[in-house]
Amino acid sequence: MGDFDRISSGRKCTAYFGLAPRESPGADKKSMGAITRSGSGLVRKLLVEGAWSIQRAKVKKKGKKPKGVDDAIWERAVTLSRRLIGHRESMVANKVGSCKANVATAAEMARFML
Repeated sequence: MGDFDRISSGRKCTAYFGLAPRESPGADKKSMGAITRSGSGLVRKLLVEGAWSIQRAKVKKKGKKPKGVDDAIWERAVTLSRRLIGHRESMVANKVGSCKANVATAAEMARFML
């Protein structure tokens, strides 16, 4: 990955990992297509698989904090996980396909790194 300073926005971060949708500018409106799949395929795969695992883990009760993890870090992780789950559930409720919702979740996870 290298230095994160060269990525100045969330949009550029998702584009770097190939999770941004293709844009086809038209005369009347801009249409969005499939993801670009540029960048590291391995990192993209890890993000997408991580997004699926977050979705599957939502049915479990709140886990215990692992030993050695700072309280502030644990609370931030729980907050971000709930945010991801909430966004994904709202997309699925709005009739967005589960795969598209999962890629959007993976893109949001990539932006967390900034």
